[in-house]
Amino acid sequence: DSDRGRAPVLPALLYDHSPLVRVALVNAMGRVLVQWSPKDRYTHAHIILPLLWTGTTDAYPDIVRASEERLAEIDHQCRVDMVEAGIAEDLQPEQK
Repeated sequence: DSDRGRAPVLPALLYDHSPLVRVALVNAMGRVLVQWSPKDRYTHAHIILPLLWTGTTDAYPDIVRASEERLAEIDHQCRVDMVEAGIAEDLQPEQK
């Protein structure tokens, strides 16, 4: 959208007046990042992770909680990616 002189949609939704819109955005973006292939996950992480980090500072606890939960899922998936790529040997037992 910035190519066309418009503000990007995702960051604008993060500041929507409705908490339901913000929590839906956080949940959708977090789940998409986890479900994408590793190539797509790391190609687009620089766009999505700041949205989730911003959600951890929201005034509504449900949005903070959803952001933290999605970030934990992404953390776990990134650890799995590293094991599968041979970068790390194994996950810690409590993280399997």
